[in-house]
Amino acid sequence: MKLDEMETYITTLVRSCVENNFGINIMSNTRERPYPDARKIYFYMVRKFLPKMPLSVLGTTIGNFHHSTVIHNIEKHEWYCMYDASYNARFENIMRDFNLKSGIAEQDMNLLKDINVEIYNLLKRRREIKNKIK
Repeated sequence: MKLDEMETYITTLVRSCVENNFGINIMSNTRERPYPDARKIYFYMVRKFLPKMPLSVLGTTIGNFHHSTVIHNIEKHEWYCMYDASYNARFENIMRDFNLKSGIAEQDMNLLKDINVEIYNLLKRRREIKNKIK
């Protein structure tokens, strides 16, 4: 599945913010720290800003990660934010960096998410109508 312009922009910007903060390439195929932490944050942020992106597609944006791996990373991210202060501080720094670089305020990001959801619903409806016509 090819990413649209907004999905490409968001995934690229999130990846850049995460990689700059950690000083690593998150596409490296390793489990050594801090790579898994960086991927947790990446998957969580992209999912937050692009909630309708299929998890299987999200997994392919930085490698060949299965959708279940994406789910696991998102769940672990939420746990780490609650119980690991240094991880949570790093995540908050990355979010601030993302907001500054994107030039988009939080309310604007929420609006973009709503628009993305609406586009997804319209495309789904269009597909349903096409299938009825056939």
